Amino acid sequence: MVVRRAGPSSWQAELLLLGVAAVWGGTFPVIKALVGQVPPHTLLTLRFTAAAILLLLPAWTRGGRLDRPAFRSLLRHGLLLGVSLWAGYFFQTAGLRLTTASKAAFLTALGVVFVPLLGALFFHRRPAPAVWAGVAVATGGLACLSLPGGEGWLPAPGDLLVLLGAAAFALQILLVDRWGAQHDPLLLAGVELATVALLSLPAAIAFEGLPLRHPPRLWLGLAYLAVPATAVALWVQIRYQHRTDPTRVGIILGTEPLFGALLAWLFLGERMTEAGLLGGVLVLAGLLLTELGGRAPQAEGAPRERRAGSTLPIRGQARRARGRDGR
Repeated sequence: MVVRRAGPSSWQAELLLLGVAAVWGGTFPVIKALVGQVPPHTLLTLRFTAAAILLLLPAWTRGGRLDRPAFRSLLRHGLLLGVSLWAGYFFQTAGLRLTTASKAAFLTALGVVFVPLLGALFFHRRPAPAVWAGVAVATGGLACLSLPGGEGWLPAPGDLLVLLGAAAFALQILLVDRWGAQHDPLLLAGVELATVALLSLPAAIAFEGLPLRHPPRLWLGLAYLAVPATAVALWVQIRYQHRTDPTRVGIILGTEPLFGALLAWLFLGERMTEAGLLGGVLVLAGLLLTELGGRAPQAEGAPRERRAGSTLPIRGQARRARGRDGR
């Protein structure tokens, strides 16, 4: 099933995705306040359960029925998206217990590198050289933002787990690019979020007892995480990501630490270091490089719009790719 939708141009879609990154950047102080009082798997369960209800309830009350093939396709794609998103959070949470927070932030941000790598490996996407250059520049900027103190690179047991989480987040971006235009965004995002909630629930019950009695101010923080930072953000990603290139989406969403640093400077009084400022400039420069490099092939007359679902050709298919999941 292909859902055809009118909508904004690619640059407008990218601005909306940049807004998602800004909202995710705002989750840093919220999670910092919550994580000491709400266990991590319980937080994920509550956050994604609330977000899934917010999306699936209006989709259900709106009415309309899917035929059996469309319903099976929706479930299959939503489940796979949810598994990849859950894996990202699961490995990130597990790795954080065994490595430093600053190193984990940088390793997670390496999703901007995994997007073109996994796209080339599994979907035969061939990013232009300028795009690879932009990814390299942005990665250097993220290193400055995430490791401002010149932290050493002695390996820690959790590093590999965090890297697996980054790869899972990158896979989620690629899968959204492939399937996002084929389904109703409310339904697909709702199934994805419900999958994350269901997969988080066993660990929350087994290891944390799923505590539900918390002060009101903690529920306010949870509301921010569930509504704008999850329900709205994932809906925007699925609704608009297919209008641009997944590698650019990876870097756009990778600006989350930049927004986190800016918001911490504005509202928490944290000092913006010279390394942090340099990192912000490099991230923006890398984003500009991928923007210009990714649009260069359009000068050859390649059409901008494409049929939904044809962005990422699988092995053996002769579809031409047009030349992207704080969280």
